[in-house]
Amino acid sequence: MELYDQTKEVNTLFISKPLLVVLNLVSCNNKQESLVSKGPIRIGFMGPLSGDPAVIGIQQMNSVKLALEEINSRGGVNGKKLEIVYE
Repeated sequence: MELYDQTKEVNTLFISKPLLVVLNLVSCNNKQESLVSKGPIRIGFMGPLSGDPAVIGIQQMNSVKLALEEINSRGGVNGKKLEIVYE
């Protein structure tokens, strides 16, 4: 009966764990301000706007427009207005 060789598993652990820690630290940089856009926040809407299912899609689109007007009338999100991109 052969003994199970754990050296591969141990080597993998000793290599992968520090590598994951380093990657995590690198991804946590303080340059998050550059990711913030200066313009409005764009939100995509995807729904059926043609054909038979358009009846439902147009109702959904009108609901989204109503919610958008309500949110923007209250100052938007974090002071930014919302825009809907229809697809």
